[in-house]
Amino acid sequence: LQVEENGYRFDQKENRLNFVIHYDFLPPSVIPRFIVRMHRDIKSLHRWRSGVVLEDENIGAVAEIKSNERKREISIEVGGKQKRDYFSVIRKTLRDINASFEKLETTERVPLPGNEELFVDYDELIGHELDGKSDYYNGKLRKSFNVSQLLDGIEPKEERLKRREMKDMHDRYSEPSG
Repeated sequence: LQVEENGYRFDQKENRLNFVIHYDFLPPSVIPRFIVRMHRDIKSLHRWRSGVVLEDENIGAVAEIKSNERKREISIEVGGKQKRDYFSVIRKTLRDINASFEKLETTERVPLPGNEELFVDYDELIGHELDGKSDYYNGKLRKSFNVSQLLDGIEPKEERLKRREMKDMHDRYSEPSG
């Protein structure tokens, strides 16, 4: 794969879903493995060593997935009619790849609207929702954000709560007994 990005840009007017996966250590093979698994959806020749542009014409969605070794993160941008559905496929594929590495720690993050450089941990937002807190306050911006609106762009409430319950159940039963 070529080193340089080959210049695909989202339409600035398009409403996009943004998400970041931060790694304690970002294995260099994650993006190449992702590209192989998603090869059917590669848009034209928009692929390079650290990223890829995907398109699913059936659901009218386009995505750009890029890794940043220095920041130890993968950023995901998805636009189109059914962006949340396509994001779900991309996220599951990356989770499956991440799970194949032993003891790889990741943190999923949601950028805050109006400031793409500030993020909140996805699990923190889930915790707010589970505790019935409707707002997330960011001290740097001195602004509150609606938790449901931040999360609903990522996945439906029913799916995220079901997944959270399964994770809690797994954590409860995998703890060593004392």
